[in-house]
Amino acid sequence: MNVKLKEKFYLTSSNKPGGQTRMSVLLIIYHYLDFFKMNSNCYSKYSYVIKYSIFLLALLFAVKCSENNITSNDSYPPLSFFKEAVVPDTLYTVTSEDFLVQVKTEKSLYSNISYILMKVFNTSYELPSSIDTLYDNAYLGDIVPGDGIFSRIINSTQIKSNAEKCILEFSNPLVNEILLDTILFVEGEKNLPPVISNLILPNTISLDSTELKYYIFLDVIDPQGKDDIKEVKGKVYYPYFSVPSLTITLKHYGIPPEIIKGENNYVYIFQTNDMAKMGIGEYSILFYAQDNKGNLSNSLVGSIYFYSEVENLPPVIEYVNAPDTVETTVKTILIEAMVTDVNGIGDIEVVYFNSYLPDGNPATGNPFYMFDDGSELSLPWGISGDKIKGDGIYSCEVIAENPAIGNYLFKFYAVDRVKNVSEPVEHTIVVR
Repeated sequence: MNVKLKEKFYLTSSNKPGGQTRMSVLLIIYHYLDFFKMNSNCYSKYSYVIKYSIFLLALLFAVKCSENNITSNDSYPPLSFFKEAVVPDTLYTVTSEDFLVQVKTEKSLYSNISYILMKVFNTSYELPSSIDTLYDNAYLGDIVPGDGIFSRIINSTQIKSNAEKCILEFSNPLVNEILLDTILFVEGEKNLPPVISNLILPNTISLDSTELKYYIFLDVIDPQGKDDIKEVKGKVYYPYFSVPSLTITLKHYGIPPEIIKGENNYVYIFQTNDMAKMGIGEYSILFYAQDNKGNLSNSLVGSIYFYSEVENLPPVIEYVNAPDTVETTVKTILIEAMVTDVNGIGDIEVVYFNSYLPDGNPATGNPFYMFDDGSELSLPWGISGDKIKGDGIYSCEVIAENPAIGNYLFKFYAVDRVKNVSEPVEHTIVVR
């Protein structure tokens, strides 16, 4: 929890906000009392009591004015320089680990501040056990210079405390405030995440070699031992897809000993058809490991390019699914086209249609693109209306706005990656 300590208001200093007004009030009252002392016939042994009683009331009035901001030119001090500190909530007494300390500031208030001082205290808060400096210069852990965020990478052994927690104090000699935060120390060892490395996989694979077996190798080390490793996975991204379409599992146990490469090695064994669901193209794979506590490892990315030595032939539009007739009151029309390619569905670059009005003129929206995205993409007119991603059925949901009565002709085309164009397929929809 961040705690900020600063001077909230000023009472007697005339160089502070509102100080001149309050000092003037007090001086006038004081001199008036002196005049009363010298000129009043009623002056007696009680004059000092009266004088200082009234003076005390005036003093309380001045303080009240400060709190309620009722003086004519008073204003509160500026915004706090310190916004917040970003530190771990807990550290472990046995585990040595690096962590990032950040202090976010209102840098515009003090553009000449070049560092933040960090003092570490135990709970007694007497003498600091360590002192470090945080910088805003893309150095020692800082990311963006001059953004008002002062940072430093600290190792837990630098602030380790025999107490249950330590107190971090952030300050600067030019700033009239400090920021406090705390870190709790937990007895024992922290469960650290696994680490993956040494990724080995084939660069290219021919789609024509469907009977051969291929291997992906990955080393996984967990600081707590092998038994703490829960799973090692790979998310496969099909060509031209921005989200993973397949998840593979790498195994250590049950792999023939002549295949596995060491005690930390995990293996995925596959054939072409197990992965190359989309045919020709580059398949990217994101690898990671997870332990029994849910900690995720670092990630590694590899890719395999699947190719074919078979002649690249144009795609084929197998059929079109669209209504034959609609009423003039129709709002939307879902049009679908099943498209195949002997070189794989990944070889299909685009599917579209052109629409022609009853008078024979082309529609102003031509061409209308169709998608096999499972309606995941956000399109200018909404979604595609596609039902299942990657099944070879391309869809387009057409918005019909008061269509005129007559026959509307649709011509469908598919184009592959080398610009081979399919034979066109036509379909007519009658609006009545």
